[in-house]
Amino acid sequence: MYNDESIFSFLKNDCPEAAKAAIQMEQYIFSDPATAGTKARIAVEFLLKNVFIIEEIQEGYNLSLNDMISYLSTQDYIRSEIKLALDQVRRTGNKATHTNEMSLLDALGLHKQLFKVASWYYETYVTYDGTIKPYREPLQKPPSLTIEEIFKAFEEREQETSSNTKSNESGNSSPFTKAIDETAAVTELEVNQVDNLKSTTSTLREQLSKLKDSSKEAIESANELSDFKKYLHIDRQIQKRLVDYLKNEIPPKLILLSGGVGDGKSHLLAYLKSEHQDLISDFTIHNDATESFSPELSALQTLEKILSAHSDDQVDMVNKHTIVAINLGVLHNFINSDYGAKFQNLRMFVEESGVFEDKIVPWYANEDQSTILFNLSDNHSYELTANGPTSSFYKEMLKKVFAADEANPFYLSYKKDVKEDKKNYLHENYEFLQSPEIQEQLIQLVIQAIVKYKLVISTRAFLSFIADILIGNDNNEELRVLDQITPNILFASGERSELLRAISNLDPINTRSSTVDDLLIDLRLNNNWGLVHEQTVYNSLAKQWLENNSLNEDDPLDQTFKYKFTSMLRCALLTNKELSNVYSDDSLGDPIFNEFIIDLFHFNKGNKQKIKDFYSVFKSIMFNWKGQPKKGFILINQREDHYKLAQRFSPQANPIESTPFIQNQGDVLYYFKTNISIAFLKSEQGYHSNIKLDIDFTLYKLLYKVARGYRPTTAEEEIAVNFMEFMEKMMSVGERQTELLVDFPDQNKTYKLRADGFGSFKEIIFERE
Repeated sequence: MYNDESIFSFLKNDCPEAAKAAIQMEQYIFSDPATAGTKARIAVEFLLKNVFIIEEIQEGYNLSLNDMISYLSTQDYIRSEIKLALDQVRRTGNKATHTNEMSLLDALGLHKQLFKVASWYYETYVTYDGTIKPYREPLQKPPSLTIEEIFKAFEEREQETSSNTKSNESGNSSPFTKAIDETAAVTELEVNQVDNLKSTTSTLREQLSKLKDSSKEAIESANELSDFKKYLHIDRQIQKRLVDYLKNEIPPKLILLSGGVGDGKSHLLAYLKSEHQDLISDFTIHNDATESFSPELSALQTLEKILSAHSDDQVDMVNKHTIVAINLGVLHNFINSDYGAKFQNLRMFVEESGVFEDKIVPWYANEDQSTILFNLSDNHSYELTANGPTSSFYKEMLKKVFAADEANPFYLSYKKDVKEDKKNYLHENYEFLQSPEIQEQLIQLVIQAIVKYKLVISTRAFLSFIADILIGNDNNEELRVLDQITPNILFASGERSELLRAISNLDPINTRSSTVDDLLIDLRLNNNWGLVHEQTVYNSLAKQWLENNSLNEDDPLDQTFKYKFTSMLRCALLTNKELSNVYSDDSLGDPIFNEFIIDLFHFNKGNKQKIKDFYSVFKSIMFNWKGQPKKGFILINQREDHYKLAQRFSPQANPIESTPFIQNQGDVLYYFKTNISIAFLKSEQGYHSNIKLDIDFTLYKLLYKVARGYRPTTAEEEIAVNFMEFMEKMMSVGERQTELLVDFPDQNKTYKLRADGFGSFKEIIFERE
């Protein structure tokens, strides 16, 4: 029987198996957390099996849960935060199943992740109708008694009261009577807790909670923007360009809003409906991610119906205007499927746009501008400049939350709490992040995380991130005071989101630098925390946090030394810009990241001299990677062999392949490739082709060290698979067929082997070097 009070009840009609498992999970949390973990895993398995059925994905049969998650993620059916939630349920559920162990805290965390997945499933594949209520943690129920047990308990209590009241005083009450007493006590306690909560509720916390992923405000609707989302809306270039097209005297017949999961397609549609209804009144609007004619139709069948007026046999007479928001993967599948057979004009348009090629295509229109494609995947949340990355979008978003403006609901909530004497650590964190300098440091950390770990951070995920680093985890009574300040929340909350997990890897405490070493030595020797705070932490509130939680002055080796030093270093990184300046000797920044971003800018900008310099360095890297027994020769065999066999190697760069699609963007690049692309010519019997390599930050970091003499380990070579494959291809452009070098280091002898003029290796000319 279903429990109507369960927050998972909305699933029972459309996925009853998942609903049953989810509700059982909720019921077992307090009594048997391990079983709760197993039930959570079963619930998501049923949900994903339904997704495969609805989407008509044949590959879904007999796949493991891990394989299902992987497939849906790689095919862009699920956004990154849902994959993260699914992976957590899978891993934790597996552990609970196999070890029969799970803490109550883990079970509660699993409950929240399961709700996130269930909400996504319902609102994506059933309907978005407001059925789902905001998330709430399960409450521990008092012991439940049957009717017979309750009557028996009352009978026993009456008998005991009338015959011998002393039995109760001596603690000999029956277990049933005791259960009733405990039930009453629990109920009274819960009422008192609720009353106390109401008296201390923070208006600022309530506002910030709307930013969280679990909030109903986090759900993107393509139908309208709430007042809250209208306030948070920020104009972006692609939106401005779309509106300009709609304002044309003859607007496009078909507009495709393409991209990936969570890139803002739904928000853009809602913006148009809320702010420019007059421009789209004649348009049919379809959001492929959420809409379907009926549950029986797949995404491709639905598209076929939506686009029917734009098929090949209708294209010359079409008088219908259509906007379709569509995932790039779905678009690719559609134009190459049987359903897209009668849309060859559309297929040619998409192929001509280059959106599936290695190009930058923020938008593309056909010659008469009757069909336009906007690719939101090429709209980044940050920009590139010659001095490093920046983000106008994140700056504006932080202003929306922290500006001391009477139109800012967050600021008004902050003022209201302060006036009502409800100020606590949350409000101090809010004050801390009101600083533009600290906001800039925060933005730089976010950009680093995105680039280094290839994250796709939606607007929703960024807003949730802001709430997370302000609110912290005040449900944990074991937390120390400094645990609740934003600098520590920022670097020590990796389990809370994908972005926070990436930023935890950028924790300055993990940076080896002369700054960290000198500070440690100074504090160990002199224990002068006040002086160190003054020299490194450039924010009065941060200094106050640190000084109000001082160590035992008589014991500098106290176990909390590292705790406070870590807190101080994190505060310093966010408040002292010089510490993150990679050109400073005292830097806690990452100089390799800085070099990568600068090179990335010059490649996307098309600066020929900078690109030429990069190719020059890269050629030396290839020699360093393989080995160079003599200038102009690259090693063929292994370095460890007792002799060295090398070929002449003079690769010819083809920098035109490195030129980006978007030219002349000015000093700030809004559209760019996120990898450095290089190419070398390969000639075969008069035919020229290119050997290409895309260099992301991870590979760049390794090659950066190789350029300075570092020899990669076997493990690093295995990680750099793309580069190894590239090198194998590059070795084929050498001259091993005509000239080889043989070096015997232990004999101090070197020989050249040349083929004869007929290209035969039967007659070899040996030359002593």
